[in-house]
Amino acid sequence: MTFVLKEYGAHSGTMAWYSTASYAEPTQDLPGMGFKTNYVKLGENPNISFWFKAYTNSGAADVNQMTATVRVSNDEGEWDEIWSLAPDKTDSISITGDWQQLKLQLPEKYKGKTARVCIAFYAKESYDYNLMIDDVLIGTPPSNDAALAILHGPTMANPGKEQTYTVEVVNNSETDIEGGKIIVSDDFTGDELTQVNCPKLAGNATTPVEVKWTPERAGAYRLIATYHNDGDADEANNTSSQLNIVVLPKDNRSVIDNKGKEWTGAMRLPVDFNSYECINQTIYRASDIGSNKGTINSIAYLTALKTPYYSDNFKLYVAETDKDDLSDGVFIPDSEFVKVFDGNIYFPTGTNTMVIPFEKPYDYKGGNLVVMTTRKSDNFMYGIYYKLWLCKDEGDIRSLSSSSLIPGKVFGNDNKVIDKIGAFPETLFNIVYGPVGELGGKITDKDGSPVKGAKVTVTGSKLSAVTDAEGQYEISGVAVGDVSVAVTAHGYRDATSAVSTVSDGGKTTINVSLEAYPKYTVKGKFINDEGTGISNVAITLEGYDKLSAITDNNGNYTIPGVTGQTGVEYVLTAEQPYFYTYHNQISVNADLSKDFELDYKAGKAQQPTAIVSDDQKSCSVSWGIPLVEYSHDSGVAKDFVGWQNAGEQIGAGACFKQNSEINEVSFYVGSAPAGHGKFNVYIFGLLPDGKPNKNNILFTAKDIPYVDNAWTTYKLPYKVKADGFMVFITCDGFMNIGVSEPTGEYPFAPGQCYYAGDGFSVQFSDMQTYGNLHFMIRAYGKDLGAWKGSELSRGPVSEDFAGRKSATYDVYRLTHEYNKIEAEKVASVSDTKWTDAGYAELEPGRYSYSVVAKYGSKESIESISQIIDKTSTSVSNVNSDDAGVSIEGDDLVLSCPELIKEVTIANVSGVILVNTHSPEARISLRDMGKGVLIVNVKNNNGKNTVFKVVR
Repeated sequence: MTFVLKEYGAHSGTMAWYSTASYAEPTQDLPGMGFKTNYVKLGENPNISFWFKAYTNSGAADVNQMTATVRVSNDEGEWDEIWSLAPDKTDSISITGDWQQLKLQLPEKYKGKTARVCIAFYAKESYDYNLMIDDVLIGTPPSNDAALAILHGPTMANPGKEQTYTVEVVNNSETDIEGGKIIVSDDFTGDELTQVNCPKLAGNATTPVEVKWTPERAGAYRLIATYHNDGDADEANNTSSQLNIVVLPKDNRSVIDNKGKEWTGAMRLPVDFNSYECINQTIYRASDIGSNKGTINSIAYLTALKTPYYSDNFKLYVAETDKDDLSDGVFIPDSEFVKVFDGNIYFPTGTNTMVIPFEKPYDYKGGNLVVMTTRKSDNFMYGIYYKLWLCKDEGDIRSLSSSSLIPGKVFGNDNKVIDKIGAFPETLFNIVYGPVGELGGKITDKDGSPVKGAKVTVTGSKLSAVTDAEGQYEISGVAVGDVSVAVTAHGYRDATSAVSTVSDGGKTTINVSLEAYPKYTVKGKFINDEGTGISNVAITLEGYDKLSAITDNNGNYTIPGVTGQTGVEYVLTAEQPYFYTYHNQISVNADLSKDFELDYKAGKAQQPTAIVSDDQKSCSVSWGIPLVEYSHDSGVAKDFVGWQNAGEQIGAGACFKQNSEINEVSFYVGSAPAGHGKFNVYIFGLLPDGKPNKNNILFTAKDIPYVDNAWTTYKLPYKVKADGFMVFITCDGFMNIGVSEPTGEYPFAPGQCYYAGDGFSVQFSDMQTYGNLHFMIRAYGKDLGAWKGSELSRGPVSEDFAGRKSATYDVYRLTHEYNKIEAEKVASVSDTKWTDAGYAELEPGRYSYSVVAKYGSKESIESISQIIDKTSTSVSNVNSDDAGVSIEGDDLVLSCPELIKEVTIANVSGVILVNTHSPEARISLRDMGKGVLIVNVKNNNGKNTVFKVVR
């Protein structure tokens, strides 16, 4: 639920001495959203009145969901509730989506007092409520007081044309007011522009008064209206809101940038009023401005509101840049900008044009224009929508935004989150070009053939055009004088034309011939550390061009047609599921032959299974050959993280842009002092852009057994096919999952890891917003070929591909003591099975087996089998009373727990291991160690039965 209180709000915006708008504060210790006032003198006839409306994103508010209260402080500093409206309470007034006025006569005891007032609303079942309050009046109304509220009217005008403006005049008195006049002035210069006599003002009413004005000069104006009447009780409220307007110059052109793929509505750009702090930047290309020289006097945006709004202060700046977009995600420095607006804007209801006049016209020099807005406030307003256009190209980032509902997260924060946005607001530029002409011509290669897609730019500016299939181009809006053009085209060397002259209204022809870069072939072989060629390696060569290839069965590759001698280095990237991704920088200035060695991943054995023979004399351990390992982490935990609001929708995930048949997942968690709770495993599919798709859950498993400070491996009950997937781990308690730092083998990149923390619905956030760290989450499976989002087509990598290295295996027997695990190496084998012939000689206890795959000097993380309970537990009765107790495996079984009052279990040293007054039918002895346990059972009649349990 959001709350809005404004000095000049959406109703009529009264600003009287007894209005609370100038010194409101949040309710804080009182329930609901709203405000508390400072101390107000209530006078001899204390009243409280205010206008209010409620609404949701989907329509009017439901009165059955809303509660409202008005409280007044008493002499003891406590709050007295003087009025309330609850879902189960009837009243003459109700909360709806329409403006209503509540008037309250305070009790007699408040007469002559000074007190504070708290007004609060809240919705019990929903956060989707928005509340607006305006015209809050507290105290005793004066006998003669008129106040000015909103001044509104046209915000773009022309010299010599009469304009009509309206100012809302509020009579705060109960009686009519005669006489008075309204003067409209320019707040920039202090000049009086026009005036009108005020009509009779009805008591307790708002009267709209029209004021006519004919502007004489072009420029920016900040209009204000003032009320003048002898005997007015409060001159402090006699000034209206400001109205910023622009009077357009004679030769003004209105240029609209709306060249997007499709439009949408959004609240964030250009100014985010739904936050406490925001910085936004949007870039506009010189071709969208339409000239390489001019004077910009104002800009305008399309807005849509359900209710009128007078904004708080924001600032607008402009700068020029050589950047073509903002894809680097870095704000252009403040020092490069010129401030052109610092003020407030009035937003009428419905769809309108929000005009921002420049306080001083900006001399545009032909660069790409960047518009920056900043806002810092203690208020936020939901529901101000702008018309935005999505960029035609997916990777085109036209806007950057940083905003927050938490003060201090944007301004003065070097680590603020900056969002890259592939969209821009529909923007109208009011600009005067001056004398201009046109350029045109043809771009060809040395053979005279047309060059399509060449970019032709007027030198000294960013004003440009792109050639068509015939090599032709046209550029309008070129300032008169001597000019040349710079031409760039992929595959050709850059060229600059000779100087030509552009005349006013004329067209100048400039033709340019381009020289092509040479083409070369890059080839070679990929091998493992034994010199064997590796098949199915996917190779990408990216630099001036982006080309690809796949190695054959001998590891050979060939990449023809590589553009060389460009001065641009190429990065060769090689990927094969069983090897670490390889990167190498190369220069291509001739045909090139290069071989590369890939580093083999130490893939772990598939989870072992341990089976005890029927005669209990041996245990057979078997496992599968290593699968493809999907991982981002280095395996070394730098730290551990978790979230306070634990739950199934809060956790950590690792994304893998791989096409796989998933068999197992692994994760690494540290110990948690208060325990973790239950761990859960989810597998999500990916969207085409590689981000997790929360609506596509491929697999779910809950209450997964885990171990602390070690890798937990979970074998899926069935194989899950996924063309791109995210393994997501959640925990009912504090997770404390491991995170590792990036390394050369495991570099960090956006889109690898995501988290959903401290929330109440699944909302994945890229780990880059938290830090450049990898969650220690892995997956294992069978390769099914290239991911659907890959630009390179690659078939599945078979398990016996050329270049695969064979593994040997070390087998360890793990003994699980109380609160610790001891490991003993028992075998080294090349097969995928081994039999523990010494199993019969083992002491009773809990055992498992771990398998470590070895590749020469490298070894994998361990794979651990299930735990085997080798028990020799017996029970004997120490005294004669039988309490219905028996032993089944490692469990103490109570046949009639409802008849038992208390059970205590201790070891022979007297340490109490269990004491319960509400025993379950089964009590596990598994973690209580070997030796003798003493069990004392007290029934409901107070009789004790003592048992000795030998383990």
